[in-house]
Amino acid sequence: MTPETLAEQAENLIWTLCGLGFTAAAAGILLAITGTTYNRPEMTATGRNLTAYGLPLGLVLAAFVPVSHWLS
Repeated sequence: MTPETLAEQAENLIWTLCGLGFTAAAAGILLAITGTTYNRPEMTATGRNLTAYGLPLGLVLAAFVPVSHWLS
C-alpha cells in the first residue's frame, strides 16, 4: 500500500468513528427526551450517558481530520 492510500483509509476511519459518535449523541438526546416525556428515569439516564460520551467522541475525532490532512 502506498502512503497516500493509508492516509485515505485513516481519514475514512476517522470520519466513520466521528459519525458514530455524533449518531450516538443524537440517539442519546432522543432517548433522554423520550424518557423524560414518558417518566422513565432509566431511559433518561441512558440517553444522558450516550450524549455525554458520544458528543465529545465525535468532536475530538472531527479535530483529527485536519491533522490527518496536514500529515499526508
